Amino acid sequence: MKNLRKSGIITQDRVISNAKGGIDMVSKYNVSFFWDDEAKVWIATSEDVRGLVLEDESLDRLMQRVFVAIPDFLEEAPYPERQISINCIASRNELVCA
Repeated sequence: MKNLRKSGIITQDRVISNAKGGIDMVSKYNVSFFWDDEAKVWIATSEDVRGLVLEDESLDRLMQRVFVAIPDFLEEAPYPERQISINCIASRNELVCA
């Protein structure tokens, strides 16, 4: 695996074999999702994809929006990706009374 920096996009590239016996390049992108209790929305950001900041009241809907947005960001990169892997990391903390 090697770390590449392309137009503000950091990727962890892996070479994998495809079904036809060839080789494909797969890039992995980490996206963090966290709950903003004040705004009552989920927020998605990524250190791997500069400028990615989205929000939505629904975590599932936000994830779907991220899956659409990241390929759009990658179209701007000088080396378009063939396949990408998006690792979603969600976090929400609640204070409860015992």
